[in-house]
Amino acid sequence: MIKAVAVDIDGTFLDDHYHYDKELFQRIFAEMQRQGAHFTFASGDQYAFLQSLAPQDAKAISYVSDNGAMVVDEGGQLVSCGKFNPTLLPQVIKFLQAADPNVDYAISGPECLYVPDTMSDEVLQMMIAPYPKRRVFHQLSDIKGPTFKIVTHVPEAIKHDFYQQLVDRFGDQFRVTISGFGWVDLIIPGCDKGNGLKKLLKRWHLSPDELAVFGDGENDLTMFKLAGHAYAMANANDTVKAAATDIAPSNNEQGVLQVMAGFWGLQ
Repeated sequence: MIKAVAVDIDGTFLDDHYHYDKELFQRIFAEMQRQGAHFTFASGDQYAFLQSLAPQDAKAISYVSDNGAMVVDEGGQLVSCGKFNPTLLPQVIKFLQAADPNVDYAISGPECLYVPDTMSDEVLQMMIAPYPKRRVFHQLSDIKGPTFKIVTHVPEAIKHDFYQQLVDRFGDQFRVTISGFGWVDLIIPGCDKGNGLKKLLKRWHLSPDELAVFGDGENDLTMFKLAGHAYAMANANDTVKAAATDIAPSNNEQGVLQVMAGFWGLQ
């Protein structure tokens, strides 16, 4: 029996216009609460953005944000929050600046996304929605708070090659994750969506067999490996589909909500 559901956001829960059926979700979520089931947004996006998606009390939902770097349980209880060794940041930024003129990057922490003043306008516009809390910095010494993720963006055509460069150079110090639309992130080892959900399951006294997850990108594979029920979206790539136990309708068909409605007899 499914007692917990975790969903990715971009390309999964949201359609291509960043919308979802709020009325249907409210009906499903009310039934989940009635039955004591748990719902989690699990995304590379910022915690503040994920909270904004909730059509009702945001604290009734749990969150695995920033690809697992920050985990918040229901009631707003902080479960875990990673923290970079600050001596590593200059090494990574130097590498990124020399790697390719098309690389843009930002540095994420629990309070905000730190955006360099050299970021291209195009990529900055892409970050406005998923990272509503941002601060511009000129040099690394301007960053005062803790950080736990480095967000990079490259042209989609070179994304996998760039990912491999990062793995070869920093794979022993960071976990490198890859998702759609040219995004590649560096996070703290052990901080990923799968481990974040594992912590929540332990708090809820649930087994992985009672968890269903939905995703469309490579950064969802740690969730797929954990969960007893792993749904790849119809719009996911072949690698993600091969790792799934089931295929859900596409994000533009409200596939997540279609399947969830079936879980709780609301079709």
